[in-house]
Amino acid sequence: MHIHLGFLTPLLWIAVAFVAIQLRHRRKMERMRLGISSPRERLHDIGERLRDTGERMRDRYATPQAESDLPSADRRELEALRERVKVLERIATEDRKPLELAREIEALRDR
Repeated sequence: MHIHLGFLTPLLWIAVAFVAIQLRHRRKMERMRLGISSPRERLHDIGERLRDTGERMRDRYATPQAESDLPSADRRELEALRERVKVLERIATEDRKPLELAREIEALRDR
């Protein structure tokens, strides 16, 4: 006498799925009780931090103000920096001896 139990296979899979859901739920509740975030929440937090960093960088390096909008002290400082850059470019591009170059650099530092 052979009993065919093929009708129990779907019930078995339903029971396995139910147990898996219960275990996942218990794990989630335990993580919440211990204050441990889930991997999905951690990825979400990382994404938010990256988005905030990107926005800060965009704001920081946005199009600079027009020179005419700057206060006069800032304009003078900008012109002084441009002059220093010109001098440094001249020193770097001219064919000079190392000792003479060192003297010029020291003279610029003393300004």
